[in-house]
Parts: sequence; C-alpha cells; structure tokens
Amino acid sequence: MGVMPEYRKQGSAHRKSRFHNCELYDMIIRVRVKPRSKKTGFEWDADGTLILKIHEPPVDGKANKAVIEQIAVIYGLAKSAVRIVGGETARTKRVEIPDGSAPLKPPG
Repeated sequence: MGVMPEYRKQGSAHRKSRFHNCELYDMIIRVRVKPRSKKTGFEWDADGTLILKIHEPPVDGKANKAVIEQIAVIYGLAKSAVRIVGGETARTKRVEIPDGSAPLKPPG
C-alpha cells in the first residue's frame, strides 16, 4: 500500500494520518450545531459558518452522527467522506470534507 502520509501539527512533532487518501480530505468547514431543534435544517451565518439544526440530542454521539449525515446531504457526499476533526463534544465543530465540494445551497 505504500507509506502513510505524514502531517505536521503546528509546534509539535510529526503524526501519521489514519487515512490513506489524505489528499481528498483537505477542506475544513466550521459548523455550529443546534441540537434538539424542533425543525431540522441549515443556514449560513454572516461569517460563513454553517449552522445545523438537528433533532437529535447531544448524547452518546447521536448529534455527531446526525451532523455527518446532514453535511453529506448538503454537499452531496457519501457519509464516509465526512468526518469531524475537532469539537466532538462542543457545539462548534470543525468538519473535514473532500476538497472542491460545493454545497447544494451555497451561502448568501
């Protein structure tokens, strides 16, 4: 399979990626989650943050699973192409998607 790509985190030593095709996962979007919403949907904040309204509670990873599912639908991607890279337990998350993905309903 070859050598795993390495990434350098600012100010720290090298670390290896868990993914073989890392070049596909290089666009990070900022997402603000509103769990337990009566209506599900999404909107764009003025600073470009994607605001997701989900019905699921933030318990046992249910909200994170719903976030991945909704982002996959918004961007027209497979769920396996979306992953949360930061903020797993916070309302504001950093989500990684393949570079060049465009939302079906762009901001603005």
